[in-house]
Amino acid sequence: MMLNPNSTSLGFFTAVSLISFNETSTTEIIDKWERPLITIHKVEGSDSSVIAPADSKGYSINKLVENLKKLENFKNLPDNWNGYGGLGFEENFLDSIKEIIKDTSYQPEIFPTGRNSIQFEFSKGENFLEVEIFHDHAEYYGEIEGYEIEKNIPINSINSEINAFFRSF
Repeated sequence: MMLNPNSTSLGFFTAVSLISFNETSTTEIIDKWERPLITIHKVEGSDSSVIAPADSKGYSINKLVENLKKLENFKNLPDNWNGYGGLGFEENFLDSIKEIIKDTSYQPEIFPTGRNSIQFEFSKGENFLEVEIFHDHAEYYGEIEGYEIEKNIPINSINSEINAFFRSF
């Protein structure tokens, strides 16, 4: 750990009093009691960094980093990657999925599909949600409290639909 001699006390917290670095390219900004406030994680093999509150409910920085690595690996899938004619993914499409996933409050399980789309899956108890993202739209399928919901949604509404799913129970 390294003490920042130029830090400023703000009552209970110090603006940036201590910064710790470790071998996994993670940086934590912590308060004067050494409690994490913000985590910054450098995504391996990418120019991206992810910044998140250290204690955000429902948000997992580790799962986000795992998902970003998966998406990076999807770039290497060749045509016929699934044995049924599935096409490889365009880099700009996967980069747009990365931007969506960085803004998502709840981190999904993610999968490539043979329909040249990326699927997000969420579950809470018996309830589940699948969002399949294509280049120009997304398809929503969920089961909430025993009711099935299926609809097409615009890509820019994916995060609001995910948040609504988790607020519904």
